Amino acid sequence: MDKARDTAIKIMNEVHENGAYANVALTRQLRKAELDDTDRRFVTELVYGAVKAGDTLDWILRRYVNRPLKKIPPMIREILRLGLYQIFYLDKVPDSAACNTAVDLAKKYSHPGTVKFVNAVLRTAVREPERAKFPEGKGHATKGLALASQHPQWLAENAVLATEMGSPGIDINFGCPARRVNQSCGGAALLKEPEAIYKILKAVRDALPAGQILSAKVRLGWSSPEECHEIIDAVLKGGADELAIHARTKEDGYKADAIKWEWINTVRPAINIPLIANGEIWNASDAAQCRKTTGCADLMVGRGALQLPNLGAVIARNEAEMPWTTVIGLLLQYAEAALLQPRSDYLASRLKQWLVFLKQHYVEAAELFSIIRTIHDTDAFIAQLHQAKTKWA
Repeated sequence: MDKARDTAIKIMNEVHENGAYANVALTRQLRKAELDDTDRRFVTELVYGAVKAGDTLDWILRRYVNRPLKKIPPMIREILRLGLYQIFYLDKVPDSAACNTAVDLAKKYSHPGTVKFVNAVLRTAVREPERAKFPEGKGHATKGLALASQHPQWLAENAVLATEMGSPGIDINFGCPARRVNQSCGGAALLKEPEAIYKILKAVRDALPAGQILSAKVRLGWSSPEECHEIIDAVLKGGADELAIHARTKEDGYKADAIKWEWINTVRPAINIPLIANGEIWNASDAAQCRKTTGCADLMVGRGALQLPNLGAVIARNEAEMPWTTVIGLLLQYAEAALLQPRSDYLASRLKQWLVFLKQHYVEAAELFSIIRTIHDTDAFIAQLHQAKTKWA
């Protein structure tokens, strides 16, 4: 018997049948289970992934069964959900392993007829994955989004977990225009579905303790700023405490000449929560012009702070711009912190991305970038940063 997967379906059953929070049920079951660290990590990955994809997995399951899901015994439903999650979402798990372990679990929780049913469903899913292709085209956008996007309850659980870990507030970004994020129906893709924005915010708001700040960031729309009225209405009705608006549409991307600060001023009278203006703020002069045009006292900076790390202090308190020697210290501080993280192999690429911004403001950053751009080894990369710190000390 596969103890890791057995533990995972027990946790999933608690979540789906008893309404337990995934993180709470996971902690409780892992205390009981005698698993090594590798299996504990695998259980965590399976549970969080399968719960997150819950509605999608049920939709996929309906493509392969000819009976209502509620007529399938609860533990067998969980076995099938877990099997489908591994088949469709976990490349590192061979399809044969997903099927075989599911069959073994079915033997524990049901009779031979059900075991054959589980085996048939999962092996059909392996042979005919096209049955589970998400609906596309006109009239199917909402359903496709609902299937591929994160379920509001999952976001609510993560928000509660973040609060328990000490987060002073929860911010949900509905404005990210990155292609990979949008292809997964996250970020700015949700601007096309204001109802989804409302459901996500409401679920998170209802789950958070009273007094915990919930903020949202949006763009003016997907393709037209006219879309912002419905988007803002969804944010307000969803219960957000603060709203940041990036003054471009998703299709505008980051084009400087597409900034539309005046639109924030247009919608400002209808917004009864703190409003924060964002977009194309690179220096104190930009900040002053943005405040004048939008009527907003509060600003959010993003890429500008990557280019000038203390941009916020420059704008708010008229501080001097951070010298390059201090910036080098920040780069090393970030590198040392990143080495403690599970995916420290990303360190070199992350720092190179940061240097691309920094070299727009610091000539020294351009010189450093030219030296390290071909370095991929983490140790060699950090050694070069230390040399740079000594050079410019």
